[in-house]
Amino acid sequence: MSAMKSLFFFLSAVVIVFSDGSRTAFAKAASGPRVRSGITTTVTSKFFQEYRNDILSTFEQQVKAMKMPDHHQKIDVGLVTVGLVIQKQEVKDFTFDMEKSTIEIRDGKESRPSILINIRDLNIGFTMHYNILSRPDFVRDEGDGSIRIDRMNISIKLTPYSDKGHLQFEFWDAFVEVEDYGI
Repeated sequence: MSAMKSLFFFLSAVVIVFSDGSRTAFAKAASGPRVRSGITTTVTSKFFQEYRNDILSTFEQQVKAMKMPDHHQKIDVGLVTVGLVIQKQEVKDFTFDMEKSTIEIRDGKESRPSILINIRDLNIGFTMHYNILSRPDFVRDEGDGSIRIDRMNISIKLTPYSDKGHLQFEFWDAFVEVEDYGI
């Protein structure tokens, strides 16, 4: 895994050009005004085929270790103000089908060149502490809750670029399909 981290560290300092039919589009984008100097590296689909499990395992570890911030919201509905506080949010369960999940380079024939990430059969469970109250005091509820989402599929399109020598990704399209959930 340290070789993967070293590779990603290296890639964050260079401009990435993909070679699966989209090399020209990325080369043109890379030669724009954002790039002053640096190294150009070609990454092919073979990279994602060989390192797919490592990349997806890293994604899984990051989600499991994720710390979610507390959420405070006030909603004014005319005569009543409702407050919602959500604290101590924690991911309790996270799994997905690594064999069905994919990472691939899209050549941009349909739109623009991108990296397409498909996460399949994702299951996630959270716990939280909540506090709901209103002014005037019509509604009050406090307790612990959970949210469970099962058999979710996510597709995300990202376009890589370099900003001041750091690898960045522009998120520009997503599709989420949820088959089952519980609160």
